[in-house]
Amino acid sequence: MTEFKHLRELVLLDEFKNCIPENTVVYLNEQKVSSLSSAAVLADEFALTHKDAFSSPVSRNYSVLSDKKSPRRNASVSAENRPVSIVRTRDM
Repeated sequence: MTEFKHLRELVLLDEFKNCIPENTVVYLNEQKVSSLSSAAVLADEFALTHKDAFSSPVSRNYSVLSDKKSPRRNASVSAENRPVSIVRTRDM
C-alpha cells in the first residue's frame, strides 16, 4: 500500500471512530483494526451482539389527558387550569 493510501485509510478510520459510540471504539482499539472496512464489519458485529447497550433507555411515552371525571371545585377555573392526569401510553 502506498504511503498516501495508508495515511488516507488511517484518517478515514479515525473519522469513523469519531462517529460511533465510545464502547465500540474501545472494542475496535482492542481488536487493533487497521482498515476502515474491517472496522465497519467489527462495529456492526459488536452492535448486533450488544443490542441492549445501543437501544435507547426505556421509552417514556406519556400523554397528558384532561381529568374529565373529577368534579370541579371552582366553577371559575378555566379549561387551561383544569386538573390533568398523566397516563403512560403503549411503548412503540
